[in-house]
Amino acid sequence: MELSNSPAVVDPTPVQAETVGVGVGVTSSIKIIPTTLGPAEIIKQKISELQVALQAAAPNYETLLITIHKALQKDEDVVHLLTDEEIGVICAGLSKKKDIVIAEATVKKLKGSKTKITADDI
Repeated sequence: MELSNSPAVVDPTPVQAETVGVGVGVTSSIKIIPTTLGPAEIIKQKISELQVALQAAAPNYETLLITIHKALQKDEDVVHLLTDEEIGVICAGLSKKKDIVIAEATVKKLKGSKTKITADDI
């Protein structure tokens, strides 16, 4: 058997492993099934990376914001699949980049009149 000195080529495609043929007297083997991520999964993955980068105060969060923005421009329907928390992560990244503080909403209590209504008023 001859070994070559050429570098190994690594396939960056994510794969899913599946165990096949496990039973009595049968050895287990692993069958590799390539899977591809759809646009929604890619954006969700980038949002997760953004959340980690924001918590760690990593400088690459701006690059992740740009990547997410471009991906959402390509496929705008993905926005409907995002949860409120994921949208919040994007907003947190944008507010950090622009140095904006989002104020909390305050609810004013309405002062009602305390006049009593009697039968004569009706």
